[in-house]
Amino acid sequence: MSGKNSDLEKVADALGDLVDSLRAAREKENDPDKVKAINNELIEANHRITMVGAVLFHERTAAISAAAGKVESAKAEVEAEIAKLDKLNKFIETVSGFLGLIDKVIDLAKAVVV
Repeated sequence: MSGKNSDLEKVADALGDLVDSLRAAREKENDPDKVKAINNELIEANHRITMVGAVLFHERTAAISAAAGKVESAKAEVEAEIAKLDKLNKFIETVSGFLGLIDKVIDLAKAVVV
């Protein structure tokens, strides 16, 4: 393997964007329950950043590319939910769903023999 997997790089970038958005939302938020929920999602996102970093040089496959494409497609929805943050359960559900897509990418990449 000569370099980074470009699909996994895009997933890492999406996670970085998510962390930036969550931090910005936390800075504007005064509701302690919402701040706690944002912090929990930040912890989850940071864990995925570590996991993607661990597989960043794994081989590119069609399955990884397809799964990474789903992450990119879901990015706008998660950003919109963070921006409005009106219903806490919907926020948690949307961010968790987005992170679940990333988990699938990570699992596929871990299965690739390097």
